[in-house]
Amino acid sequence: ARHNQSQALMAYVAGLETSRNRLRAAEMAARTATRNPAGATEADLRTAEALLADLNTASGALTQLLEVQNAVVMDQERQREDQAQIKAIRAELEAAKLSQSELPQLIATATTQLQQANLLAATAPMCRTKLTEAKERAAKLAELTSQRESLRHQRVRAKEAADQALASAQKVHDETEAWVASMSSLIAQDLKDGRPCPVCGSLEHPAPAPSSGIRADRASVEAANAQSKQARENLDQQDAVLQTLEREVAQLEAVVGSLTPQASEDAISAAQADLKAAEQARLTAEDLAASSNRHTKELEECTAIA
Repeated sequence: ARHNQSQALMAYVAGLETSRNRLRAAEMAARTATRNPAGATEADLRTAEALLADLNTASGALTQLLEVQNAVVMDQERQREDQAQIKAIRAELEAAKLSQSELPQLIATATTQLQQANLLAATAPMCRTKLTEAKERAAKLAELTSQRESLRHQRVRAKEAADQALASAQKVHDETEAWVASMSSLIAQDLKDGRPCPVCGSLEHPAPAPSSGIRADRASVEAANAQSKQARENLDQQDAVLQTLEREVAQLEAVVGSLTPQASEDAISAAQADLKAAEQARLTAEDLAASSNRHTKELEECTAIA
């Protein structure tokens, strides 16, 4: 169609040139007739009429030529648009072919990374458990440190209670002996030869107890016994507390083992880092899954285009 339009345009151009020449001849004849109307011959009039008809024909041809020219211009514009569109389609096709070759590798890489991220993200519960255990051991270590200090103080208190109980028992012994000596002295003062001793019944008293005065009595002995009893009860209480603390410290040591404060802090930090990495892996897995789905869709679109 474009070839026919071009041929028609060339024919119209040739016809237009012929019409222009005849138009110029008609104009010259018209001028001659105007300058000398009386001298115009019938041949001149017929020539003028023929030229006028040619002028009308040329005018119509010119109109058709303009229409053809406009059609050709529009057709050329459409050709340029078509070429631009074809160029864009070719570029898109080339891009699709390039993407079609690259996308499978991107999808494979994303899939591998997604699997790795999912494996790491799956360790989150275990990381939380490790972190909880590390914090619990740290708490036990702190409790052990506190209990050891309490045990140290309790051992001091138990030693003091034992010393006090021993001193109280010695006081009971001393008070009892003093009371016995005082009673012997009092009895000796009443001994008479031929009269029986109230203690042994002997009638002879060759070596009576020396007079030592009253150094102790029943009340002082009973007071010493009461004090000794209280000291023994306090010692029993302190020993019970001491034994309880020793058992608790032994239990805590079994749980804590050889854990040191620095090792405890390091374990908590490591568990926190592992948990953070697992949680970040979960977010990464979500992004990779979305990216993989997007690449898969793009590959399908590129395959359809190609």
